[in-house]
Amino acid sequence: MAQVFVTPQGTLRERWREAFPRARAAAKLSRLSQDVLTDPGCLWLDLGVEPSGLREARVKAARALGRPVIAMVAVPQEAEAFSLLSAGVQGYCPVEAAATQLREIAGVVEQGGLWMPPELLPRFLALSARGVPPAVPDTQELNDLTSREQMVAEQVARGASTREI
Repeated sequence: MAQVFVTPQGTLRERWREAFPRARAAAKLSRLSQDVLTDPGCLWLDLGVEPSGLREARVKAARALGRPVIAMVAVPQEAEAFSLLSAGVQGYCPVEAAATQLREIAGVVEQGGLWMPPELLPRFLALSARGVPPAVPDTQELNDLTSREQMVAEQVARGASTREI
């Protein structure tokens, strides 16, 4: 899979080339040719020198191209990681990540996963656990209902209105 790096310099860093010998680079999203965009792979955005206020807009523009997007920053930060993940990136890593780590990130993202620095993962999991809906009641709780209550519950679960019930 071809990896595409969008970086202000429009050139590949040595570690990127080492990780992905077939990688391509561009200085702007608008300079990516159609043949590059149809080749599967990830779109890596070098946001290291991008003002923080413009990063989400760049991510959204990159997401519109239909490829998985990985944001690379100088120093990963928790708040920015969550903000960019909410904007649609599937990966968030340091711009200076090692070649082996870059290959790992690409593998995770290409399989539909999310990747972020390990030190941010516990906080991300804790925050996401807050949004998990409560568990479905177990059978014992349902058995405590009368037969009439069970019938009403089944009809509600099927979408019946109060009037129909």
